[in-house]
Amino acid sequence: MEFSQNLGHFLRNQMRQQGLTISELAENTTISRSAMQSYLSGDSNPRLDTIELLCQIWNVNPNVLLCGEPDQTKFSHDALIQQCLQLPPPIQTYVMELLQNIEHLVSLLAAANPSDTMQYITQVQELTNQEPQTFSSRST
Repeated sequence: MEFSQNLGHFLRNQMRQQGLTISELAENTTISRSAMQSYLSGDSNPRLDTIELLCQIWNVNPNVLLCGEPDQTKFSHDALIQQCLQLPPPIQTYVMELLQNIEHLVSLLAAANPSDTMQYITQVQELTNQEPQTFSSRST
């Protein structure tokens, strides 16, 4: 999910949980109704100062707005390791390295400020756009 979708999802959840209309949400956040509508629909993204304001209002980490609700990104580390151990050795090594890189990025994101988070997201996008490695089922 991209940032504008995450933000819209987060704002809709806040509206639903608090029983607010778009006008009331805009009034409560001091953001104009038209800007709020634009964020909800994903037509535009807020400036950094607006992201910071939203984070302060709802006491959330900027990564919640940028990357999605924490429950959308949960995974079972132990289950992933167990599944990885069932893979052929060359793939197992690759996946284990990938998991270590993901764990490192998650720790960086948890402590990052919004501008660093965008840099990390760009790095992840660059990595995921690389051609996948191919593995032989035979050991070399």
